[in-house]
Amino acid sequence: MPTMVIQGIGFLGVISFILSYQVKSNKALYLYQLIGSLLFCLQFFLLGAGSGALSLFLNIIRSALLMKYKEWKWVRWKGLPLLLCLAFAGIMVYTWSGTVSVLAFFGLCREYGFLLDEQCKMDQNEQFVLRFARLAAV
Repeated sequence: MPTMVIQGIGFLGVISFILSYQVKSNKALYLYQLIGSLLFCLQFFLLGAGSGALSLFLNIIRSALLMKYKEWKWVRWKGLPLLLCLAFAGIMVYTWSGTVSVLAFFGLCREYGFLLDEQCKMDQNEQFVLRFARLAAV
């Protein structure tokens, strides 16, 4: 596949993430981020970056679970972030590329635990602040 097409897929992922910060509904936010992660996952896979593709696959699962946080009681189980971290630990070991892999592991485990436990309890104003901070980090 031509590199420009692959980069175009990544650009669509960026657009999806930018749009995710424009919506007011949490469900819509998670849907846009799920789509963005899916597009980046596809892009990384096509570029041969298996570690990135697998990590993004976990983000897709996390976003899908967050979309159903209030409907599915089992998604609120306190052990779920640990399971996601263990899955990412397996990815880290499988795709080890030096100590920088550990940084990504700790960052994502922190993110998984925070998002699955705290963000779903935040009010609309607190979520706006969190979204703005993440957008600034991008």
